[in-house]
Amino acid sequence: MTSRNLFAGAFASAYVVVALASIGAVQASTIYTYTGPNYLAAQIVDNAAPAGTYTPSMNLSGSFSVTNPLLGFNGVFVPDSFSFFDGRNTLTNLNANNSFFGIQTDSSGAVLSWSILVNGGAVLSASTQVGDQSLQMSTIGTTGVLGSGVDEGLFQEVTNVTIFPGGAFAITQTGDVARTNIVFNPILPLPVGTWSVATTPLPAALPLFATGLGALGLLGWRKRRKVQIAAT
Repeated sequence: MTSRNLFAGAFASAYVVVALASIGAVQASTIYTYTGPNYLAAQIVDNAAPAGTYTPSMNLSGSFSVTNPLLGFNGVFVPDSFSFFDGRNTLTNLNANNSFFGIQTDSSGAVLSWSILVNGGAVLSASTQVGDQSLQMSTIGTTGVLGSGVDEGLFQEVTNVTIFPGGAFAITQTGDVARTNIVFNPILPLPVGTWSVATTPLPAALPLFATGLGALGLLGWRKRRKVQIAAT
């Protein structure tokens, strides 16, 4: 076999290896989903601006994804993606200004405690305009028998901007806020937010697809090889 044919055979074998290795490059995702209890009527404040209201039928909910499950984890991390909804607005990793994610899990990945804060909308500065809106969603709590926590949705609108000589400025905001105020009470326990964890598997057809690509590569090489032999 000539060096050219040896190279072709090696290439075909490498094609199979690369195709199969590409399966490992596509990582499954572990998705943590949070469902908070409804806001308490006594913890809802609505102002004229911004338009709209929070209601006791609303709650904070959302999810985040990570490449690998958080097993026995206790600390701060950056999720691959996230999305949270406060009943009126949605903040995701695509439109949030900043975020903080802290969580504690047991060895199986179940959530024991958490602290999550997500901000979005206008960032207050000298260029802020009346009518600009900002959002904040937060949830902090613990699970288990003594579980407790507080969720909050905060939706604000700029109603006045004053620029002073020298560049200083003052901004006035009004806003709506809705929260839960949940502390464990053995006599009258209140609902606490819950978490669920799910792993998204790789598509079942992906290994077959990669294997098929490798097989096609081998067949193509064998066909070219036969043509080369016949030509000699």
